[in-house]
Formats: sequence, C-alpha cells, structure tokens
Amino acid sequence: NNHQFSGYFITPWGKFTSRKSASEAAPEKINPETLGKWCKNNHTIIPNRTRKTLLLPYKGQTYFEAGFSFEHV
Repeated sequence: NNHQFSGYFITPWGKFTSRKSASEAAPEKINPETLGKWCKNNHTIIPNRTRKTLLLPYKGQTYFEAGFSFEHV
C-alpha cells in the first residue's frame, strides 16, 4: 500500500521489497545502492575486476545470469 513501492528486487537469495532488505540478506556485505543497480541494470556485464565472492563464477556474464532482476508491479 506504499505509494513509493514500484516492485521487487530479485536476487539469488530471494525476492525482496527493498534494496536494503535484500542487501541485509546477502551472504556478504553489499551496499543497497549497488544491489539496486545490479537488479535494475541486470543486462550489464559483471566486470572481471569484481571482488565480490558471490559474483566470481559469473565474471563476463550479466547480472541477470547471476540471478539479479527487478520485477515491476
């Protein structure tokens, strides 16, 4: 019922109503703004220089292929 709610952040560890709740559930520390970019710009390629352990197997692939997306309502 929140007028600012626009959708769900989908991550490899679940579906969340906010970037903050998704980042708090992450297996390693991720800034909520960064996580939001991964979900909303999920066709961006994960850079080879990434230091996030959970992204290492997906270097050179998209954030979508790693399990990140945004579901508009």
